[in-house]
Amino acid sequence: MSTNKLDLVMTPDGIKQRVITPDDEMPDSILYQGVEYVRPMEAVPRKYTNDSLLGSQHRWCCGLCGKFLSSVRPSEGTSCPRCKAKVVYAR
Repeated sequence: MSTNKLDLVMTPDGIKQRVITPDDEMPDSILYQGVEYVRPMEAVPRKYTNDSLLGSQHRWCCGLCGKFLSSVRPSEGTSCPRCKAKVVYAR
């Protein structure tokens, strides 16, 4: 069974179809008419327990790849160092 997908791509000649294979990766950002579009992600708190006097604490991680971002809530627009997605919070 093929896992390839079709995607529509806007080119100067018009809209064309492109085959996406599982090996293709999404770009970190797309620049379109002077505006940069990035993959949004929401930072998620994960609770860790520590045997020290601190007890349990929250660590904020990337919602896409799980990379540790901060021990305090990261500000909106902060980039993940691993996957380069930017933090966007739901309003």
